[in-house]
Amino acid sequence: MSQKINDALDIPARSMSFIQLCSEAEDAPVERRAIGANGDIVSTVLDDSEIYTTSGQLLPVAYSGDAVPTELRLGQDAEVVNVGPGHYRLVKGTVLTSGVNKLTIDTEHAAVVAKAGTAVLISTNGGFTQVLNLLDRAKGDVNIIADMHSYSPGPGRAVGIVSGASKTEAVKLVCKERLARRKMQILDVSNNTQLVTNDFSVLDALQRISLLSNLRKSPVASDQQLFSNMVKIAAALSMTTDRSRGSYSTTGGQ
Repeated sequence: MSQKINDALDIPARSMSFIQLCSEAEDAPVERRAIGANGDIVSTVLDDSEIYTTSGQLLPVAYSGDAVPTELRLGQDAEVVNVGPGHYRLVKGTVLTSGVNKLTIDTEHAAVVAKAGTAVLISTNGGFTQVLNLLDRAKGDVNIIADMHSYSPGPGRAVGIVSGASKTEAVKLVCKERLARRKMQILDVSNNTQLVTNDFSVLDALQRISLLSNLRKSPVASDQQLFSNMVKIAAALSMTTDRSRGSYSTTGGQ
């Protein structure tokens, strides 16, 4: 089907992807959406015999369903644009890197570089981007570049980049999901951008964040292995840092 689409539109097979909108019924046509060269949404209806499109050239757009690359796991509301090999732009929502390959994920506020062997949860919405390092192998495996500054959080560390908000509002954005945290710090990186760093409970994240908790229920062996590796990190952090860094709190702690 995908080759038929590409041939009909005279577009290279690797130059586009689609968001499936509806429908999953067996005999119903499937409507998908892409972004046209002028930035407008392009609607395409596909079935076994006909192709309808409202525009010409299509550009890469968000992945969902079977089109999602194996190196990413997408939250329900995620929209991800393929920039190039191993390079994606998170427009909105939440993604989890799987650790298969080195990846670069851009958001409105930062670029996140995650080496192979890491698991990083990245979310963005409006004036806020948050990065949770759930798993890595060595210092510097996860690197965040924001406003000409570079940060390398270790496992169990979170970095929030907030634009156009007061310090109080920045903390509220970070703590909105009620994830257990500690050692909250706020840094001014520019007149309009603040960096909120903290420890977070990996175990709490595995229980509260559906994109993570669903890995445990997945029939896919690689999903279950990734979940198991993150549980081991949570246990190791508990043994090595709880006494020296204090207890977690849903209000962030100091």
